[in-house]
Amino acid sequence: MFKTTQWRAALFTLCMPLTLLSAEPPPQGDPFLAKGAAPAKPRPRAQQSLHAVYEVFALKAEDAWELLDRQQGGAERHKELVQWLPSGKARLETLTGITLGNEERARSKVESVDEVIYWNGIGEFTPCGEPRNVGESLVVEVHMQADGQSADVQLLPERVELEGFYPSKPVKEKPVELLPRFLREKLEPSVTARLNSPCYLGSLSRARLETNNAEREMKLAFLTVHSAPFEKGAEAGHPEPPQDREFDYLIYSMERSDAHTLMHSSSPRARWENLQALLETKKARKETLISLTSKPGGDDYVAVKSEGVGEIRYATQYDEPDEPTAASDLSPTSFSERNVGFTVTVDAKQLDGGALSVSQTITQTIYHGLFQKQTEPKGDPSTTPSQPLFETRTIEASLDVSVGPPSFVGTFNPPPANILLPGRTETDRTWLVFLRCTPRKP
Repeated sequence: MFKTTQWRAALFTLCMPLTLLSAEPPPQGDPFLAKGAAPAKPRPRAQQSLHAVYEVFALKAEDAWELLDRQQGGAERHKELVQWLPSGKARLETLTGITLGNEERARSKVESVDEVIYWNGIGEFTPCGEPRNVGESLVVEVHMQADGQSADVQLLPERVELEGFYPSKPVKEKPVELLPRFLREKLEPSVTARLNSPCYLGSLSRARLETNNAEREMKLAFLTVHSAPFEKGAEAGHPEPPQDREFDYLIYSMERSDAHTLMHSSSPRARWENLQALLETKKARKETLISLTSKPGGDDYVAVKSEGVGEIRYATQYDEPDEPTAASDLSPTSFSERNVGFTVTVDAKQLDGGALSVSQTITQTIYHGLFQKQTEPKGDPSTTPSQPLFETRTIEASLDVSVGPPSFVGTFNPPPANILLPGRTETDRTWLVFLRCTPRKP
């Protein structure tokens, strides 16, 4: 069983290995706390539902210059970019949503990445696999202002792409070892955002290493913190709620453009109704439903877990033959195992009035098979063995929910195809996760 402070400490521990938090940590183990500052005093729980939408628009550099030179506010810039989407003058490259808890310094994390394993030699021909996350991640922390109309927001978004694999030496020298080349884009803004209004965060320049015939692009990043009155459920005011609750995690997918409209809905109820309309018109589809049952906690949290996984075993080290000519000459000497599937952990606590405080970690791991490098020189054997490719999607968030109405939790964003997987499809689809809490009498 976890108390709130214990859950936050566990979440911070999970976030530390991210390259997002590579800077020197401030005092008291909080990456968002100014040096020497004391932690904020807790306030009463706010009766509102909050979720953040992070967006990155890509457009030609000259169009970005023109837009930024107008010195408009964030809402005006965002509106114009949205108007450019149908014509292709701008494209929505990143769309990430995450619910925000009602604690004083509510922190949430969402991540969807491919775990690309590449090989560093120990000696000349003994490779050892090292994973690198390729995809998108976002950590958000929100502190509500006293006026109730704005919030101090700190966020750490990062996007990593795999540009390709390249020979470590001239191709004429055989055998050839292939090394990866990564591209990384990151922002570390700190802003005061007005609720329900897009806030401009900054720009990113495309930083490809090989720019021949490449069109210059810029990217503009925005964050919108949506707020709506907390929707009370069927148990509001009931002194004796049922003993058990069923937690249903409903996962849907849709095109990014439809998800963009859905996530900017005016209220939680409107968002849910818009989703039902997309399902009826076949523009959205049901992906997965994960269900858990738990009794309500009193002064403490009650933890429940659901796990359905398969175990994948793969080689991590190889021997060193006398005269290797290709990867097929290497023999594995060390192995590792990885769980593949869904794991959901829920900590729930009863609040006054029948609502629940819920903290959850949702993880989906997918095995895509052995990853063949597309840029391997034709006819030249490589000493780099094929490695397994795992895709991991994670949401770590807390929220207050009523018993009955479904609540938005966050998004899964399959990593961009780039050159990673031949035949990968539907990379522009966004997966939305909702939580529905239902009473269950003994």
